Amino acid sequence: MTGRVRFTEAAEADVDHATTWYALKRPELSLAFLEAMNEVVDRIARNPLAFPIRLDDVRQANLPRRFPYALWFVTETDGSIVIAALHHRRNPQVVQARKLAP
Repeated sequence: MTGRVRFTEAAEADVDHATTWYALKRPELSLAFLEAMNEVVDRIARNPLAFPIRLDDVRQANLPRRFPYALWFVTETDGSIVIAALHHRRNPQVVQARKLAP
């Protein structure tokens, strides 16, 4: 199963927040973060079922160790939907709450 990868508004906000944080630390880090994010998105698009299920039917795709973040996503027939981009120290129950939100 391959397909496009879409982000919810909340997941886009997560990415924006992390990118801004890295940019404040060192601008080149924000670019590297976005590149790492795009690589993971490409991997999800190619083979979403390769990533482990962590909560119900929500899968987790970790970024490289340099960036302690993961994309949390669900798969559908036409692709995947990222519902969160969370730092590893964030409570994963955020993912469950977002999945249940309309």
